[in-house]
Amino acid sequence: MQSASQVADATLCAKVMTHCGMSTRPVPVSDAIDVNLLKEKVRAAGCKLKAPANVASILELERKHELELPAEYRAFLLEVGNGGAGPPAYGLYDIDTAFAERRKGIYTLADPFEPPLSGHDYVDLTAPGMLLLGTHGCAYYDGLVVSGPERGQVWTFIEEHPGWIPIRDESRVPPEHGDHEDAYDVLLSCENRQLRVCFSRYFEQWLDWQLSRSSNQ
Repeated sequence: MQSASQVADATLCAKVMTHCGMSTRPVPVSDAIDVNLLKEKVRAAGCKLKAPANVASILELERKHELELPAEYRAFLLEVGNGGAGPPAYGLYDIDTAFAERRKGIYTLADPFEPPLSGHDYVDLTAPGMLLLGTHGCAYYDGLVVSGPERGQVWTFIEEHPGWIPIRDESRVPPEHGDHEDAYDVLLSCENRQLRVCFSRYFEQWLDWQLSRSSNQ
């Protein structure tokens, strides 16, 4: 039998997919992760990661919070590293810190994330279904959606509207836009979901930037 949060997740997923003119069957951003490629790039970039997490600790956290981590992130924790050097300015949280940084609110990580629909909306840092990955300092964070239709995507939080914004896959060129608000609308549009990143791409494009910076020195 499904839990109340699972039913709510499925209901919201169907609603969003229908609104976007998509199949009501949720499709993950990606379930594939090239562990060996990421490890090679980590070594080449000289990045220091913590030792991988153990399965028992991951299972216990998933049981406690009544959710299942997105496959890519889970594989990264178990086979590449449990936090350390990473895309947020101050590095990736280890999995225990990521859960500990979840601020108390009326929603939980098991509740589906409800994204802003435009640059005029505002979704707070304590949004449901958003696991913090690390901070850029002050009140700026990167987070991984762990529940809801956007599950598996990495978003970034800013203090102004709309709060949470999808991080763009830098290998894809977005449509032309004007000011920041227009850019937010482009990324938030259902038509441009392909511009968003999954966890492995998020981490890999940061590694590519590190390698490019090293080669230019």
